Amino acid sequence: MKLAENQMETDIETELEIRLWERRFPVVRNTLLAASFLFLVFLGWDVRVDPSGVANTLPERLLGAGCFALMYVLVAFTRIGGRHLKLIYVSGVLLSVALILVILLQIEGAYLLGHGSFLAIAMAVAVIGPTLRVSIPLVIAVLLVPGTVVLWLAHGSAALPGVPDHDTAVNLAYLDLGVGALVVLLLVANDGLQRRMLMDNLHYEQLAGTDPLTAVQNRRQLQAEFARERARQRRHGRPIGVLEIDIDHFKWVNDAHGHGVGDEVLRSLTQRWRGLIREVDILARIGGEEFVVLLPESSADGARDSAERLRAYTAAEPVSTSVGALSVTVSIGVALAAVDDGDLDTVLNRVDRALYRAKENGRNRCEFADPAVDVGRKDGMEPG
Repeated sequence: MKLAENQMETDIETELEIRLWERRFPVVRNTLLAASFLFLVFLGWDVRVDPSGVANTLPERLLGAGCFALMYVLVAFTRIGGRHLKLIYVSGVLLSVALILVILLQIEGAYLLGHGSFLAIAMAVAVIGPTLRVSIPLVIAVLLVPGTVVLWLAHGSAALPGVPDHDTAVNLAYLDLGVGALVVLLLVANDGLQRRMLMDNLHYEQLAGTDPLTAVQNRRQLQAEFARERARQRRHGRPIGVLEIDIDHFKWVNDAHGHGVGDEVLRSLTQRWRGLIREVDILARIGGEEFVVLLPESSADGARDSAERLRAYTAAEPVSTSVGALSVTVSIGVALAAVDDGDLDTVLNRVDRALYRAKENGRNRCEFADPAVDVGRKDGMEPG
């Protein structure tokens, strides 16, 4: 039971990271698009503060708008952008801070007048970062770097039109540091709150959708997973492999050694099977000794190979239990869920008939669903 609980905790932590990423990805992607427009909208500020300086800052605005538009296209429409979102976002934030700073330093009095807006924009794009490990360094960078640059310019290049006097520059730098420290604390607190809320939800979902004995999914969760895979299948047109596994003579194990040993066998086998299937495959317990494996985007040959691998490895290695090692075999029915198939129950009816043939033909074997043969199954006879 402890092993099952540990596996559940591992699954929850993995799912937590996935859900946090799913929450943040659209926000980060849309922020890149907004940043592209921001550099163009920034033209209005230039016109208001110093119309004569617009021409001087036009290259920076066009460069910023173009770079962020390219980043958005990469993230939204290419696999490269999706895989390297963090790198793209960090580069974008640092680029925006540098360009805005250059623009403000070229317009008379702009740095002082626009510091509040600059601080708000810089903080917003940093805080929206894809992960906490990205956001905190960005918050530090967008506050420390501009402040340091302005202080340096105030000492050595005070003639630049955008640089305020030394005392004002120092005060603004301290303001940046104070706000940055506060935001870092808020980031950490908010991330912890989100994690706790998601973790609570995941615990409830796991309890409702997980078999407590083996820590694999139960029939209810299998239905939900199949619905998701079916939606993906309809977009891509690829079949879903379905395996139904039944432990041969499992009733004898319970009768001869007790249900406690039977539970040990179930837990041991499910752990073994987890290591034999892909990460994207879904293992669920639907009955006492009956299990189902969903194989997304699997061909007929791939489904057969997966079934045979599970069968062979189960038979080859005895299961360690409190009463000694027990030799166990399984019978497996195999089917493909086509795009035009019905719901999960319809598919399971077909694969169940293949499982029945495996039992009838001697057990410890795999049978592929054949509609022509399935019609001839005798009513009332179940795998045993």
